[in-house]
Amino acid sequence: MRELAEALVKARRHSGRVPPHAAQLPSVERGYDVQDLVQRLLGTRIAGWKVARTPEGEVISAPIFADDVFQSGTAVPLESRIAHGFECELAFRVKARLPSSSRAEYVVDDVLPALGEALAAFELLSCRTEQEFQAPRPLLVADNLGNGGVVLGASRADWRGLDLAQIGISLSIAGEAIVERRGGNPIGDPLQAVVLLANHLARRGLSW
Repeated sequence: MRELAEALVKARRHSGRVPPHAAQLPSVERGYDVQDLVQRLLGTRIAGWKVARTPEGEVISAPIFADDVFQSGTAVPLESRIAHGFECELAFRVKARLPSSSRAEYVVDDVLPALGEALAAFELLSCRTEQEFQAPRPLLVADNLGNGGVVLGASRADWRGLDLAQIGISLSIAGEAIVERRGGNPIGDPLQAVVLLANHLARRGLSW
């Protein structure tokens, strides 16, 4: 695992790819072990989390490192950060840790008090493996789900009255409209994604 972790760190620092001989993992659990090792080798802290649900219903996650968080207006290097494009996202600031719950799992009412502002965001996509997003799941997890960073926009504190599942999205590049739609989060309500993340981290003995 250390060879893979070191190869991922090198790929991050030099905009490279992990050599195939180093890209072997037996399980998703070992992928999370590699995530942890990459963080220690980089000497950085976790600033946030990315969560996804596979077509089979498996929840997977990855840390977003502090060095990978950018504010709106920042110049971002394309080759190392956006090699595979970007996605429009909704981010939440966490203002408190989750308390212990008497229920088997957290629900929306548990996580709401822990959330602060909501922010429009771009997730930057940059896989560091030869197979890119078609890599075996353990390797994709080890590569932080292909996360190249996140760009945060202005925050909004009064989001709780909005229908987040049908929130409007508008994307323009050089004055040309590229995307105009409502909703589209694969999990539905973005708050459900936050709940999935909270329970997933708890099962791994972690929290935000």
